Amino acid sequence: MQYASMIKNLLRHDESGKSKGACYVDTGYWSNQCLNQAKRMLGSVQPTCVASGKDSRYTTVKAPTSWNIDKNASYIHYCQNETVHGFQFHDQEDNSFPWNSVGDLPVVCDMSSDIGSRKVDWNRYGMVYAGAQKNLGAAGVCVVIVREDLLGKQAPDTPFLLDWDLYNKSQGCNFNTPATYPIYITALNVAHMIKSGGLNHYIDLAQKRSKMIYGFIDNSGGFYSNPVDPKFRSDINALVRIKPDKGESDKTYTRLEEKFISEADKAGFKQLRAHSFAPGMRLSMYNAMPLEGIEALIAFMRQFQTQN
Repeated sequence: MQYASMIKNLLRHDESGKSKGACYVDTGYWSNQCLNQAKRMLGSVQPTCVASGKDSRYTTVKAPTSWNIDKNASYIHYCQNETVHGFQFHDQEDNSFPWNSVGDLPVVCDMSSDIGSRKVDWNRYGMVYAGAQKNLGAAGVCVVIVREDLLGKQAPDTPFLLDWDLYNKSQGCNFNTPATYPIYITALNVAHMIKSGGLNHYIDLAQKRSKMIYGFIDNSGGFYSNPVDPKFRSDINALVRIKPDKGESDKTYTRLEEKFISEADKAGFKQLRAHSFAPGMRLSMYNAMPLEGIEALIAFMRQFQTQN
């Protein structure tokens, strides 16, 4: 819904009434899906894809200095962490997102999979949205944070349930009946997170988990590998490949990967099969995953390597 909402609420037009369009960064499955939604809705003025990692199979993206940013566009959108491809912007540490080049463009960010696991400079963003089901709570809840000066400028034909200004004005007397149970569960979980040490605790946990798993992969003598540029390796979703046999392609699952997934499942490590767009294994390390889970998985991976 937010893919469409941002267009209906943020799309601007010049004095002649022509759409100013919008900019999108394509770094994986979810940002590409958002881009495709824009292609459906923007009509004659198609979205500008300012940078894409598609040619690298979404393992990296070009330096920000080469991005084709239209400063007259309505906004620029990116996904901070791509769960399918294990790609994450660590922009607050290494400036991999071109903050100095966006000018006054409102920056829109999908933080669905890493919100609550890293610090956010909220002054940088025009709008942030995040499905709660990864780190914050239950499926059916979407957190939307909008800069106040961007409210009240929605298109006249904006559907009621996509209208941010209507939500803002309906506080205490909701325009629709919200999904109260998953909202309540999300509130309970966020309260638990605060009592467990708050944001700093979950930042530390995310960094420790990813350091452990990538350290093991990189020191496995090439048996295991991670295809993502180290600069963009995700702290949340680590992709793992196993060295293919002679004649095997890494564009599909290798024999040993199929064996690994089967044996891991029997050992209690569930749903390690990655997405069909990025084959291999995917280790998802959301806030609820304790360090003990990663330690146990590494022990299994070490045993599997020894036996194979």
